Amino acid sequence: MQIRLNKYQGRYVGIYIRKNNGKYVYIRMKNNKISPRRKTFNFRHSMRNVTLSVRVRTYQTKKRKKGSFYSKVKKVRIR
Repeated sequence: MQIRLNKYQGRYVGIYIRKNNGKYVYIRMKNNKISPRRKTFNFRHSMRNVTLSVRVRTYQTKKRKKGSFYSKVKKVRIR
């Protein structure tokens, strides 16, 4: 699965995923910094017959953490 950012503010990203109708879970990544050239994130999964809902939040850290609003929810059906 690939997530591409079009419009965003901030230098870091937080990605939240939920399975079917469960709770949103924060996805831990090695590096959550947004590269200026490449605005995509790739994920591997081993799920079948589920609907994943994905939402993204970007933030910036200088003296303290400053976050943006959550993106619109995007649903992905995996069969």
